[in-house]
Amino acid sequence: RAVAMGNSASALAGAVEQVMVEGDVSDLADDAWEAILGGGDQPPMSPADVRAIFSDDLLRAARAHKPKNLLAVVLRALERAEAALEPDAPKEGALALGATVAPADAPTVLACVRLLARIVPFIAAAVEEEEDPSDDPTRDEPADVRRISRALR
Repeated sequence: RAVAMGNSASALAGAVEQVMVEGDVSDLADDAWEAILGGGDQPPMSPADVRAIFSDDLLRAARAHKPKNLLAVVLRALERAEAALEPDAPKEGALALGATVAPADAPTVLACVRLLARIVPFIAAAVEEEEDPSDDPTRDEPADVRRISRALR
């Protein structure tokens, strides 16, 4: 079931709050994701909107009650940013500069970065709180990955 939203920032904030703490972010409708990250006819949220909609209290509550929702939002932002990147195809002998972003996609990539910059510190705080001295260095995955995985359970 998709959680729809109205045209206002307050409607978006209500939809985001509802699913972040009580539901599943996969229930957010596509128009809500477009309002958050830009796309379609929607411009991306401003920095002030990101901070207001993804408030400290909301992110702490999501971290405490639905941590997988934080991870899902991060993954969605990364997917959207990655989709906007155009791989660099250098001419033979030229230096590869990496991926580029088309000017039309720049606002979407910026919105993704804003959202990631807002959420990742809350995930990092959970990791710091969950430090486990029994990390086994012989495991295949890095210790940081293990700590993040534990924090998001």
